[in-house]
Amino acid sequence: MHLRLAVFAFGLVTLGALATPAAQNPRTQWDAVYTAAQAEAGAALYGKHCGYCHGEDLLGGGFGSALAGPDFWANWDGKAAVELVDRIRNTMPQDSPGTLSRAQSTEIVTYILQKNDAPAGKTALEAQPAALKLVTLRKTK
Repeated sequence: MHLRLAVFAFGLVTLGALATPAAQNPRTQWDAVYTAAQAEAGAALYGKHCGYCHGEDLLGGGFGSALAGPDFWANWDGKAAVELVDRIRNTMPQDSPGTLSRAQSTEIVTYILQKNDAPAGKTALEAQPAALKLVTLRKTK
Protein backbone atom coordinates (compact mmCIF):
# COMPACT_ATOMS: atom_id res chain seq x y z
CA MET A 1 0.00 0.00 0.00
CA HIS A 2 2.75 2.47 0.96
CA LEU A 3 4.73 1.55 -2.13
CA ARG A 4 1.72 2.32 -4.38
CA LEU A 5 1.22 5.65 -2.64
CA ALA A 6 4.90 6.51 -3.05
CA VAL A 7 4.83 5.59 -6.75
CA PHE A 8 1.63 7.62 -7.24
CA ALA A 9 3.14 10.67 -5.49
CA PHE A 10 6.34 10.38 -7.55
CA GLY A 11 4.24 10.24 -10.71
CA LEU A 12 2.35 13.38 -9.76
CA VAL A 13 5.56 15.28 -9.01
CA THR A 14 7.10 14.13 -12.28
CA LEU A 15 3.97 15.00 -14.25
CA GLY A 16 3.86 18.43 -12.61
CA ALA A 17 7.46 19.12 -13.60
CA LEU A 18 6.74 18.14 -17.19
CA ALA A 19 3.70 20.41 -17.32
CA THR A 20 5.68 23.47 -16.26
CA PRO A 21 6.17 25.63 -19.40
CA ALA A 22 9.73 26.64 -18.51
CA ALA A 23 10.66 22.99 -18.07
CA GLN A 24 9.26 22.21 -21.52
CA ASN A 25 11.18 24.76 -23.54
CA PRO A 26 13.47 27.15 -21.68
CA ARG A 27 15.04 29.66 -24.05
CA THR A 28 16.91 32.95 -24.02
CA GLN A 29 17.12 35.72 -26.56
CA TRP A 30 20.34 34.05 -27.80
CA ASP A 31 18.15 31.30 -29.28
CA ALA A 32 16.94 33.62 -32.09
CA VAL A 33 13.44 34.04 -30.65
CA TYR A 34 12.25 36.90 -32.88
CA THR A 35 12.31 37.84 -36.57
CA ALA A 36 14.11 40.70 -38.29
CA ALA A 37 10.70 41.96 -39.49
CA GLN A 38 9.51 42.16 -35.87
CA ALA A 39 12.58 44.13 -34.85
CA GLU A 40 12.08 46.47 -37.81
CA ALA A 41 8.48 47.11 -36.73
CA GLY A 42 9.74 47.56 -33.17
CA ALA A 43 12.31 50.11 -34.35
CA ALA A 44 9.56 52.22 -35.91
CA LEU A 45 7.48 52.04 -32.72
CA TYR A 46 10.53 52.82 -30.60
CA GLY A 47 11.29 55.89 -32.71
CA LYS A 48 7.73 57.13 -32.32
CA HIS A 49 7.12 56.32 -28.64
CA CYS A 50 10.41 55.67 -26.83
CA GLY A 51 13.43 57.36 -28.37
CA TYR A 52 12.76 60.78 -26.91
CA CYS A 53 13.21 59.56 -23.34
CA HIS A 54 15.45 56.51 -23.78
CA GLY A 55 17.70 57.95 -26.49
CA GLU A 56 18.06 57.01 -30.12
CA ASP A 57 20.97 54.74 -29.14
CA LEU A 58 18.88 53.13 -26.34
CA LEU A 59 21.52 54.16 -23.79
CA GLY A 60 19.16 56.33 -21.79
CA GLY A 61 18.54 59.99 -21.76
CA GLY A 62 17.44 62.75 -19.49
CA PHE A 63 14.14 60.99 -18.72
CA GLY A 64 14.49 57.31 -19.50
CA SER A 65 16.70 54.46 -18.41
CA ALA A 66 19.05 52.56 -20.69
CA LEU A 67 17.55 49.81 -22.83
CA ALA A 68 20.93 48.58 -24.06
CA GLY A 69 24.31 47.92 -22.55
CA PRO A 70 25.44 47.33 -18.96
CA ASP A 71 22.85 49.56 -17.31
CA PHE A 72 20.04 47.70 -19.06
CA TRP A 73 21.46 44.30 -18.10
CA ALA A 74 21.91 45.35 -14.48
CA ASN A 75 18.10 45.59 -14.30
CA TRP A 76 16.94 42.84 -16.67
CA ASP A 77 19.44 39.96 -16.63
CA GLY A 78 17.62 36.77 -15.59
CA LYS A 79 14.11 38.13 -15.95
CA ALA A 80 11.45 36.74 -18.27
CA ALA A 81 10.66 38.62 -21.46
CA VAL A 82 7.05 38.90 -20.28
CA GLU A 83 8.21 41.23 -17.49
CA LEU A 84 9.79 43.68 -19.93
CA VAL A 85 6.82 43.52 -22.30
CA ASP A 86 4.42 44.16 -19.42
CA ARG A 87 6.53 47.04 -18.06
CA ILE A 88 6.42 48.73 -21.45
CA ARG A 89 2.74 47.95 -22.01
CA ASN A 90 1.62 49.16 -18.60
CA THR A 91 3.88 52.15 -17.94
CA MET A 92 5.03 53.53 -21.29
CA PRO A 93 5.19 55.90 -22.97
CA GLN A 94 5.64 58.12 -19.97
CA ASP A 95 3.22 60.77 -21.23
CA SER A 96 0.46 58.23 -22.07
CA PRO A 97 1.03 54.93 -20.26
CA GLY A 98 -0.99 51.91 -21.25
CA THR A 99 -1.60 53.03 -24.83
CA LEU A 100 0.67 50.44 -26.45
CA SER A 101 -0.82 47.02 -27.11
CA ARG A 102 0.83 43.79 -26.01
CA ALA A 103 1.78 43.12 -29.66
CA GLN A 104 3.35 46.59 -30.02
CA SER A 105 5.20 46.20 -26.73
CA THR A 106 6.51 42.81 -27.87
CA GLU A 107 7.76 44.34 -31.13
CA ILE A 108 9.57 47.05 -29.16
CA VAL A 109 11.17 44.33 -27.03
CA THR A 110 12.40 42.55 -30.16
CA TYR A 111 14.06 45.80 -31.25
CA ILE A 112 15.66 46.10 -27.80
CA LEU A 113 16.92 42.52 -28.13
CA GLN A 114 18.33 43.27 -31.57
CA LYS A 115 20.14 46.37 -30.28
CA ASN A 116 21.61 44.18 -27.52
CA ASP A 117 23.09 41.89 -30.21
CA ALA A 118 20.61 39.02 -29.93
CA PRO A 119 20.25 37.24 -33.28
CA ALA A 120 17.04 37.25 -35.29
CA GLY A 121 15.52 33.93 -36.31
CA LYS A 122 12.80 32.54 -38.52
CA THR A 123 10.01 32.43 -35.93
CA ALA A 124 8.32 35.50 -34.49
CA LEU A 125 8.25 36.10 -30.76
CA GLU A 126 4.65 35.50 -29.75
CA ALA A 127 2.98 38.26 -27.73
CA GLN A 128 0.99 35.91 -25.47
CA PRO A 129 2.17 35.97 -21.85
CA ALA A 130 2.62 32.17 -21.73
CA ALA A 131 5.04 32.30 -24.67
CA LEU A 132 6.89 35.33 -23.30
CA LYS A 133 7.39 33.57 -19.97
CA LEU A 134 9.41 30.91 -21.78
CA VAL A 135 12.11 33.40 -22.80
CA THR A 136 14.62 34.51 -20.19
CA LEU A 137 16.70 37.61 -20.82
CA ARG A 138 20.40 36.85 -20.35
CA LYS A 139 23.33 39.22 -20.64
CA THR A 140 25.55 36.47 -22.01
CA LYS A 141 24.97 33.23 -23.88
